[in-house]
Amino acid sequence: MRVVVTSDRRYFADAGGRVWTASIFDRAFFQRYLSEFDEVRVVARAGRVDAPQDDWKRVDGNGVTVHALPYFVGPVGFARRSPQALMAAAKAFSPGDAVILRGGSPSLCLKPFLALRRHPYGLEVVGDPFDVFAPGSVQHRLAGLARWWSCLELRRRATDACAVAYVTERHLQRRYPPNPRAFTTHYSSADLTEAAYAAAPRRHQAKTGPFRLVAVGSMEQRYKGYDVLVEAVRECVAAGSDLTLTLVGDGKHRPEFESLAVGLSANGRVTFTGELPGDEAVRRVLADSDLFVHPSRAEGLPRVVIEAMAQALPCVASTAGGTSELLPAEDMVAPGDKTGLAERIRAVQRDPARMDRMSERNLTRARQYHRLVLQARRDAFFRHVRRCTEEYASGGCKRRRAARAATTQLPASPSGSETRGSYRQTPRPGIAGAAAHWKPDSMNSTCGGA
Repeated sequence: MRVVVTSDRRYFADAGGRVWTASIFDRAFFQRYLSEFDEVRVVARAGRVDAPQDDWKRVDGNGVTVHALPYFVGPVGFARRSPQALMAAAKAFSPGDAVILRGGSPSLCLKPFLALRRHPYGLEVVGDPFDVFAPGSVQHRLAGLARWWSCLELRRRATDACAVAYVTERHLQRRYPPNPRAFTTHYSSADLTEAAYAAAPRRHQAKTGPFRLVAVGSMEQRYKGYDVLVEAVRECVAAGSDLTLTLVGDGKHRPEFESLAVGLSANGRVTFTGELPGDEAVRRVLADSDLFVHPSRAEGLPRVVIEAMAQALPCVASTAGGTSELLPAEDMVAPGDKTGLAERIRAVQRDPARMDRMSERNLTRARQYHRLVLQARRDAFFRHVRRCTEEYASGGCKRRRAARAATTQLPASPSGSETRGSYRQTPRPGIAGAAAHWKPDSMNSTCGGA
């Protein structure tokens, strides 16, 4: 069976039709789905390039194909290209395909057609649009509207899915609850093998040189909080702390952050590395650092924090998203609190014994995100989605709906709307109406939780 997986990453197709990524979510990421499926089709935006850059990674090949949607950036770009994107999405899956939505605009494109065909699907909740579009995270006049709409749509997807997997243990489940009959589990997007783990916790002594901070993440949006981190470093230096900061990552906001750090950069306090070529290069930077700092304004469960913890690196982070499931309160600050972050950094810097405890605790906690632990949960989720799809394709869902309809008296609705089970479905013309009001109680009751 083929599985169709949506991705919100923006990819690039070269002249030969091969698809590439400039950062994460390459072919190796999607091959994890091959543990239960025969082929993976990735539905994502893909732009055109003559040739890939040297450090780009291949997305398609070896069991993975890409179904390209038109290339666009942001809500306005989506609005302009939505007719073409919907036309492409309509051809992305067939009745025999399993479908797993991972969020973002490609999922928004597929959802209306899943609704119209009553096709079951699984949902992987990997982020929180409530935080992504929060004030300070995205600078756009329509950010408030995008926040409201994206949260509403994610709740609907979670309610309608036959199976839901969250990256958090509790946080996202409370905000975007699943249908009571759906299969649910949780696992991170991290893929940590034994090579990703430090051999033992670190032992710290009073340093004679600069205290080395590191942060890793995309600069494509402002919600990673690098502006807050740069200002916190400035406060630390002004207070007499001897430290440096290495920022790993790239994106359209990098010039803004570089401009903000211009005085610190001139003194060698802040270094921008850009994207690094692969996990091993990132691990070397982590290994050479004293403290990992993650001041994000928006998160699901930050994979990069787990990777830093696996290197037995002490970590300080914001309370955004499910990060509190990884770190204790004394290692966290409120998002956007530059002064609180500076104080936390300086407190850790002054206390080698505390850093020893942080290192040991982080390494132990990161062990719970080893590939072997997470893959067992993923496989259970994949098997349930596959089972629901097989029943749907064989007509099982249709027969059960017909049987229930024959034995159920549907009460008349004074508003003229149609009542189906415990959900009310108000007919509206067009795809948008179907997406907004479809509640598949029939699908969830026949293909729901085990």
